[in-house]
Amino acid sequence: DHYQKVGYVSISPRANESLATQYIKDLGYKPVLFRAWSDDVLIYHTNVMMACTSDHIIVCKEVMDTVGRKAIAETHKDILEITKEQMDSFAGNMLELESASGDPVLVMSTRARNSLSAEQLEILIRTHNLCVLPLDQIESVGGGSARCMIAENFLPKK
Repeated sequence: DHYQKVGYVSISPRANESLATQYIKDLGYKPVLFRAWSDDVLIYHTNVMMACTSDHIIVCKEVMDTVGRKAIAETHKDILEITKEQMDSFAGNMLELESASGDPVLVMSTRARNSLSAEQLEILIRTHNLCVLPLDQIESVGGGSARCMIAENFLPKK
């Protein structure tokens, strides 16, 4: 969460606890490490089950351990909770970008968008323009979605 300077990490074979902690601290962020499971297997990427925007944390709390749930409860943002089924439809794999005019744009796949309820969409539309992309091939073959395809750049603006 770049806005609150918190680094959330779901520990898995792809996320080393000590390296993640050191990297997050080097960024000047607070590390929050937890475990999350889907079908008794550790979730391999944090962005599978959560996304952070300027206004919300979009998260599947039902897959998180108590450490993760407690950290989410302590955030100063609105929580938009998604179900495991929505997580499996890549609803946790969204990414907030900024348009050329400075407006927040939330990028997600068609599958993720279709998994959200009307109420969830209404909440997101209040604060974001939505960019919904047909990523079915990538999601089926590659296993990732919108966020996995976009590199973030936090270099100082010139």
